[in-house]
Amino acid sequence: MVGHLNKFHPQLTLRRFTKATFFEYLAYLHEQGMADGTIGQHVKFLRIRFRVAEQHIPAWLVFKVKIGRAASLRQELLLALARYDATAQPHLLFQTTLLLRDSDLCQLKFTPRQRADPHRPAPGQLVLEFCQTKTGDEVRLPLPAAGRRHLAAVAGLGTPDFAAEAQLPTSRSWLRRPA
Repeated sequence: MVGHLNKFHPQLTLRRFTKATFFEYLAYLHEQGMADGTIGQHVKFLRIRFRVAEQHIPAWLVFKVKIGRAASLRQELLLALARYDATAQPHLLFQTTLLLRDSDLCQLKFTPRQRADPHRPAPGQLVLEFCQTKTGDEVRLPLPAAGRRHLAAVAGLGTPDFAAEAQLPTSRSWLRRPA
């Protein structure tokens, strides 16, 4: 946010920040292609700056974000998405079937276990065990069939041996290797 303010007006101070300057800054942010929510965060930042400087927050220093219609895909993008072969890139199919944050995918450890577990839908099913980055909770996810096939191909396991425990690499590099 400070970087955008510096690009907009390098020598701008709070004392010289007027209503006209504020509306020029809003126009600048719109020209940069920022969404209303992002612009709202910039305005919130400015209000905090006034408060921290122990100056009166001007009444005009507000930006109302109207909840509008969600952006839709253009027709050519929608057609390209409809024609896309999801099986062409197995690592993307693997990520899609898991529905995990990227930060959580970075730290996955694959532990196939044979023993019974009441939290698993079926005994002997491959389970992903990891600590969720955002919440810090321990998570166990059953690995879907497509994910099992990709894991077997990438890790060179052939058919995953559920009787033995295996610790596979936790780095993302194995996700990117072609099958």
